[in-house]
Order: sequence, then C-alpha cells, then structure tokens
Amino acid sequence: MMTATRTQQEIEQDVANIDRTLSTISETRSSLQHFIRTIKKNPNGPTYIHQFSEGLNKIKRDLNRQSVEVENLKVALEYAQQVAQVNAFDWPAIKEIMNKETTNNEGQVDTQVETKKETGNTVKTEVDRLYSELSSIVLEKHQTGSSKDHDNVPIDFITSHFSQWMNSNKHQHHHISGKFLEQEQSITTGSTCCLQISVHKVLTATMDLEYHYPSDSLIIHRYEIKGPKENKPFWKESKYNVFQKITLIAARAFEDMTLLSAREALLGLLDWLSSYHHLFTAPCHRCQKRLQYDSPQYKHLPPVIRTWVQRKNATDIPITSTTVTTPLSSPTKNEPTTDHQGITGLPYHIRCFNTTV
Repeated sequence: MMTATRTQQEIEQDVANIDRTLSTISETRSSLQHFIRTIKKNPNGPTYIHQFSEGLNKIKRDLNRQSVEVENLKVALEYAQQVAQVNAFDWPAIKEIMNKETTNNEGQVDTQVETKKETGNTVKTEVDRLYSELSSIVLEKHQTGSSKDHDNVPIDFITSHFSQWMNSNKHQHHHISGKFLEQEQSITTGSTCCLQISVHKVLTATMDLEYHYPSDSLIIHRYEIKGPKENKPFWKESKYNVFQKITLIAARAFEDMTLLSAREALLGLLDWLSSYHHLFTAPCHRCQKRLQYDSPQYKHLPPVIRTWVQRKNATDIPITSTTVTTPLSSPTKNEPTTDHQGITGLPYHIRCFNTTV
C-alpha cells in the first residue's frame, strides 16, 4: 500500500536531486584522481604537504556532501519502490538492457583492474609516509633565525578570536562554554588546535581546526557533534538521531563557512553552533511546530536546521533540503514577510526548509 503520493513537480525535483547526486559522485571521483596525481609529484616540493592536505580535505568534503544528498533521496527512492510494487514493470527486459550495457563495459573495466590495484597501493604507501611526516611537522616557533614571513604568522589566531567572541555580547553567549582539548600550536603555515564547544544542556561539538596563514583560511580537519553527556569514541556517530542529523547538516555548513576568510569562518562557526541553544524549544520558522516526522530512520525531530551566512558572491546554491543554506522563502500566513538572506540561526525542519527554497 502506498503511504503517500507525490506531485509532478515533486517528482521532477526528485529527478533533479538524483542527477545532482550523480554529479557529486562524479566530482568525488575527479577529486580522487586529482589527489592521486598530487601524491605522485615530487614530495620534496615546497607546497607538496599543503597540496596533500587540501586534497584529502576536498575528498572528505565531497564524501560528506554525497552522504547528505544520498540521505535525503530516501523519500524519493521509497516512493519509487512503492510505485514499482504496484505496477507491472517488465523487469526482465529492463535487466536485459542493463546487462548489455554492463557487458559492453566489462572489457574496459578488466584492463583497468591491475592499474587500479597498483594505484591503490601507491596511495596507501604515500599516505602512510606523509602522515608520518605530518605528525612531526608541528614545530615550536623559532625565536631567532626565522624568515620574515614566518615571524608574521600569529601563533594564537584561533585562541584570541575565540576569547574575543566569548567576551563580546556576554548576555548572548551565557549558554556557551568552550575549552581547548589541545592548545593552539604553531606550525610552518599557521597554527592548529582542538576546540570543544558546549551548548548548555543541548550539545557538544569537538573540532580539529587549522589556521592557514598563507591563504587566510580556516580548515576543519574533523569534527563530532553529540549529546552533552554522551561518551563515545571520536570516530563513532552519536546514538541519538537528532545529533546524527545535525552532523550531516554540519558537513555542508562547514564547507560553506570555510570559503570565507579565516576570521569570518571562525566567527560564523561559533555563531552557528551557538544558535542551537534553543534546539529543543524553538518552533520551526515556517510551520511554527516543534516536532515533525522526518523519515523512517530518524522518526520525529525538532527543527534541526539553523541557517548561516554565506559569502555574498556565492552562486552555487542547490535547491534541495540537504544543502542547508540561508533560505529565501516566500511569505506565508504563518511567516513574517522578511528577507532571511544573511541571518544566522533561523530554525527549520528539513521538510519545511525544502519548501522555502
């Protein structure tokens, strides 16, 4: 029995979302190929380690975006499965066509197997070697004999801006606390640290951050978002659906924020996390409800989206609920007539946000 129907417009949007996801998969493949070419270059080059790090981060961002897009295709795919069950599709004929397409490509795939194995071994060997080098690249700042450029690199960029943010508008940040699990350390291109942000009785976010001085950018190497009293290893996801969903949303949020300058990215990140202080109490900006059914996996959730500010010239803004950007919505009877562009922290259910873009 079909649980829901979808309009022609929704089906067309589903097709567009599937096409976008396939495009993301293609981009991920291209990123991997570029990364492979990078690691085959001369490892003694002056920018080799930075290119290696950027390549890994690009692949990670692509995979995060891909996971978010795939997650939000579930409703469309479930509907497609229901339609297939109630209609007499000629599956043998469809399968035969697919088998022919696969057979035509088998020869080409077979000739590439050995090359891919060799490439995989090369990548693994190079990753192991570079991680060994990267683990020893954190150096104390030389007091003498350093170059002029290195002397100008601030060694406490993240620490100082975090302190300034905490001291500004204290009445707004009273529900936020933060501590450095690893103090900020100077490296050849800037500084690194591990920062933990706690939103009182709501969530805890832990992030490995790097300030890259030459490009004036903030790099988020890894992060986790969990419940305030939840104990788990860094690499495991939260046991709570709401924080699993926010973690997926954070993948796109952080990708957008790190396109800004380092200072704007850091302050935007702190403002965005701070806006979750009323996660369980604030109603959705559109439907004015506190709970909404999300999916069979996540059940009912509060408004897990919080909008964030993007750079003004950003043009690549996909129109799906997975790409959680600051929405421009058409006013409704329950929603004030306001331009939301540039506003940080507006709460939305995912389905409600999807109807505003």
